[in-house]
Formats: sequence, C-alpha cells, structure tokens
Amino acid sequence: LGITCTNDLHTIEWAVAQKFDYISFCSMFDSKHSKSCDIVNFETIHKARQISDMPIVLAGGITLDNIDSLSSLDYQGIAVISALSGEPVLQQQINDMYKKLNNG
Repeated sequence: LGITCTNDLHTIEWAVAQKFDYISFCSMFDSKHSKSCDIVNFETIHKARQISDMPIVLAGGITLDNIDSLSSLDYQGIAVISALSGEPVLQQQINDMYKKLNNG
C-alpha cells in the first residue's frame, strides 16, 4: 500500500506511522498528465529519505530529457505516462529509459 506525497513532510511521517509500503512523489516536473500535483522540491526527497527507509517512487513529467537530473536522489522506482504515451516506437522508448536508469 502506498501514498502519493507532494512537499508536505507531515504526510510522509503519517505514512511511516501507518506502516505504508512505499511513498511516491508527484510531480517531479511539469507535465500535461500531472496538473493536479505540485512540483516536488528535490530537497523534499532528501528529507523523506531521512525520515523513512520506505521505497520511494518518483512520478510526473519524467522523460528521457530530464531523467538524468534525478541521479542525486535516493529512489527505487519511477512512474511514467507522458514519456511513453503517443510514442510510435513504445518499446524503444522503454528500452532507452531503462538504459538511462541503469547508467548504460
């Protein structure tokens, strides 16, 4: 069971107390699919890691063009929609993103 957070550290503390399995953050970047989320500050992710060792998932506006900027963050997964939707060569987009995530 997971919970999506923005920049509110109280939500993270509450998720820890409730024994959630993971926390996700939305939105990391501006996106046409994540208009309901505030942009998450990278410092919030760093502070979340200090509060909890739960897996962290990042979402919102992540593309091949900006995924490298997430390298300073301690996270265990990403969720993408915009980077893959509408792409004619979907499998290639997935492979390219996987390579970038795995430093290859």
